[in-house]
Order: sequence, then structure tokens, then C-alpha cells
Amino acid sequence: MPVIGLIQVGIQAYADRYTYVPLIGLFIMIAWGVDDLAGRWGQARTVLALLAATALSALTACTWIQVRHWKDSVSLFTHTIQVTARNYVAHNNLGNALADRGRLEEAISHYTETLRFKPDHAEAYYNWGMALIKQGKFDEAVDRFLRALSIKPDYADAHNNLGGALFTQGKMTEAANHFTDALRIKPDHEEAHYNLAVLLAVRGNIEEAIGHFSEHLRIRPNHADAHYNLGVLLAQRGKLQEAARHFSEALRLKPDFPEARRNLELAQRLMGNSPPESRMGSGADK
Repeated sequence: MPVIGLIQVGIQAYADRYTYVPLIGLFIMIAWGVDDLAGRWGQARTVLALLAATALSALTACTWIQVRHWKDSVSLFTHTIQVTARNYVAHNNLGNALADRGRLEEAISHYTETLRFKPDHAEAYYNWGMALIKQGKFDEAVDRFLRALSIKPDYADAHNNLGGALFTQGKMTEAANHFTDALRIKPDHEEAHYNLAVLLAVRGNIEEAIGHFSEHLRIRPNHADAHYNLGVLLAQRGKLQEAARHFSEALRLKPDFPEARRNLELAQRLMGNSPPESRMGSGADK
């Protein structure tokens, strides 16, 4: 159905692969026609073999040239921009590829190009905000995330990372609201659960923080820092056996975790000897 243009699958209206099915008929015609021609003309087989060898050599050279553009995402999308016009998708994707390599200023230039061609591209504003976060420019990042949300209010990742930027600025209430919005839109958003748990722990809402750390670990059970933080909060509530289990899991996942090892040993001593009250190491790592 996409090949003949009746429906569109994905953002592309057409693609090279859509020619595969229509070309089957042409290939059958060529194959049978060549065979028929070779049977009528005695010298045809030699000539056709030479033509086929020439064609294959030319196609091999073309393939070698084309494959060079596919060695990585930066090469691919750079080439795409060179051979197309106003391609906002390629600019956005190239920005992401450059950001992954730490080339943030170049990435931002492509996000701005994306928005020049498509001003309502929420993902470009979001990606721009993420690049600014990596540069430590939180005020500007907040602006970009808000612009993304003005276009796409149900953008869970934008709510979550906007909350993170606001949290870094000390705006706890606003941050909590955006983490909550992210979870309202996407209840299994593991990062939002973790971020909200950290914020709640900092504010002293221990039981709520425990609930969100637990939910985060249900979705992402192999997060060592979350196990450690949950262990600290459980220990503060006197649940030493549960705390020790999470410290042990944190160490299993991250053997070079001295805080988890120290708190595990302390929890084990407390359970075994019941000494006077001791303080566990601080939790709620961001």
C-alpha cells in the first residue's frame, strides 16, 4: 500500500525502497527479453556478457561511492543536506548526531536550521534545550523546553527535562509540577520517577520518595544509584533488612561503589549487634 501511494507509513512520502516491488516486473521483462534476444542472434551472448560485466562494474563503483555516505550518522545526514533542499528532518538528525559527539555548537546551528524551515518542530526545540543543558546554560534551556511544550503540550520528555533544569535552579515546586506532568502523560517514565524521587527526598517527603524510587526500579531494575538511594531512605525509616538488600544490589551492579559498601556494612552491623543509632550516608544522588 505505501509503495503505490495509497497510504503513508512514517514521515516519508516516498523512498528508494518503494521501487522494489514495481521494479520486479521490469526485471522479469529484461531477463526474459535478453534470453529471447540471445536465442535469435548468434553473437548476442558474448555481447550481452560484456555489457553485463560493464554494467556490474559501473554499479559496483556507484555502490562504493554511495556506501561511503553511510559510514556513520554525521556522514549520512551531511550528505542528505547537500543533495536535498529545506530538509528539516536531516538537519535535526544531524544535530543529534553532532550532539552525541559533543559538538554542541554545531548541533545547535542545525537545530536552528530545522526551526527556520519548520518553526513548529517541537523536537528541535527539545533537542536544542538538551544541548544547552550540556553546556550548563539552564536559563536558555528552560526557554527552549517551554517553547517545545507550547507546540506539543503532551511532550513527556520535555516536561521531565524542564523539571530537571528548574530543579538545578532551585525552583523545586515548578520542577515537581513538571515531573508530575511527565508521569501523568507517561506513567512509566522511569527518569521522571527517579527525578521526582530525588526532589521529594531533598524536601524530606521520604515515603513519597520511596514510592517513586520503587516504581523507577520496577521499570529499570539495573540502576545502581537508585538502589543505593532507596536503601538510604529505607534505612532512615528503620527498614534495615530491605535497605541492606538494595545496598547489595547496588554493589552487584556497580562494584566500585564505596558509599554502598560502607552503608551495607553499617546496616549489617546494626542488624547483628543493635548498637546505638547511627546515621547512614546521604542519598538522593541526582
